[in-house]
Amino acid sequence: MRGTRGFSILELMVVVGIMAIAASMAIPGYFSWKSKQSLLKASSEVMDLIPLARMAAIKENAPVVVSFNPANRSYVVFVDDGAGVAAYKDNGSRDANERGVRAGVLSGTEITLATSFSDNKLLIDGRGLLTSSGSVTLSHPQLGAKQVAITLTGMARLQ
Repeated sequence: MRGTRGFSILELMVVVGIMAIAASMAIPGYFSWKSKQSLLKASSEVMDLIPLARMAAIKENAPVVVSFNPANRSYVVFVDDGAGVAAYKDNGSRDANERGVRAGVLSGTEITLATSFSDNKLLIDGRGLLTSSGSVTLSHPQLGAKQVAITLTGMARLQ
């Protein structure tokens, strides 16, 4: 008689048990890592907006606005040149036909957004200089907050 091939049910149960224990130890670490990455990604998105807006202002020789909406963690960057209508130029609001540079929603549904800018708007003149310095704070309930500090010259750094 030939020997039997394969695994016994006991051997399979031991392997499944070991895999379950390993998974139960790895899954919480994965979710913590994922939350940390989403906070860092959102911070990076905000930091990338500042040089983009400055370059657009210099290129167009026109004011550019970075407008944040804390309620839905969104942002819009647009050239505030009035698009040919003098009354709408440099009013801080996106009017008809004003060219959008970038718009989006920050990643991470658990992240909250707050700014120190008046009306949550960062204004950049045609020379690429900001009208005021300030910060954007991104918070996560378990991981704390990351703050993107922005100077008058347009330098952004993560704190």
